[in-house]
Amino acid sequence: MWLNDDRAGVGDTTNQPWNLVGDPNVGNQSFSNGPTADQNFWFNPQAFARPAPGTFGNAGRNPVRGPHQQNWDFALFKTFGPPSGTRIQFRAEAFNFPNYPNLSNPQTNPTNGSFGRVTAKTSERNIQLSLKVLF
Repeated sequence: MWLNDDRAGVGDTTNQPWNLVGDPNVGNQSFSNGPTADQNFWFNPQAFARPAPGTFGNAGRNPVRGPHQQNWDFALFKTFGPPSGTRIQFRAEAFNFPNYPNLSNPQTNPTNGSFGRVTAKTSERNIQLSLKVLF
């Protein structure tokens, strides 16, 4: 959680941490069997406070973790034709094969209205079929 203004007064408008004033964890955030904790926030946004002017915040690097990511891809292919010469290869590929809902990271800008929330997810299953000519 970083400020985008110069609260400490050192001439740097980036990478100034906020104060960690509480526990940012809201419980077990597992989506394998459905949400098991607060569905509105991935972490507790009330655990962070703007530091006083002229001071640095005390939040360390990476005080919260984003959602677990799983990426399982699967591919099959079969080549037809003689071992030498022109051949044709049929390919079937599936990306994110089990169609696992990989959530994007939560909003970490404390001045954003979505701070602490996951507002997007990564792509769904993608299947592609192709024929490839090898020569």
